[in-house]
Amino acid sequence: MSQPLLSISGLSVDFPELGRTVKAVRGCNLEVGAGEIMGLVGESGSGKTVTAMSCLGLVPPPGRVCGEIVLDGFQVVGRKDAELTHVRGGLAAMIFQNPGKALNPFFTVGYQIADVLKVHRGIGDGEARERVLEAFGTVHLPDPGIVFKKYPHQLSGGQLQRAMIAMALTCEPKLL
Repeated sequence: MSQPLLSISGLSVDFPELGRTVKAVRGCNLEVGAGEIMGLVGESGSGKTVTAMSCLGLVPPPGRVCGEIVLDGFQVVGRKDAELTHVRGGLAAMIFQNPGKALNPFFTVGYQIADVLKVHRGIGDGEARERVLEAFGTVHLPDPGIVFKKYPHQLSGGQLQRAMIAMALTCEPKLL
């Protein structure tokens, strides 16, 4: 049997607050193999998003992550942000629930997605632009050239969600 693409063992995530600690995730164990599709289901506030954010090292302070998360042989827990750059977007990507908060309002949507490609794939401006336009077409955004030049506030919620899907797919991550 081959090694799983994602292995989570004994994951616990706590958020200490004044006088108490919120236990967002307790003892999560799961494995996802290459090519597998897995759904994580639960009530609102049950820790689904926190579990996914833990896999990318994105749990905000004062959150404490304990346990083991191995992504394609790379131990995620305890790593510094600089050590996780190749993981985020390149190895694994996440489509956030609120695309309006995930995109910077001061830069065009196309610029932001092209920037992700340039960082993770080491390509130039022209090739990055072409890949973004192709990705916009893949997710059925109308007039990709126009969307490329728009700011997040100029797109509808559905268009923003499709742009975030395009961003996640452009670097061809092993885990989405």
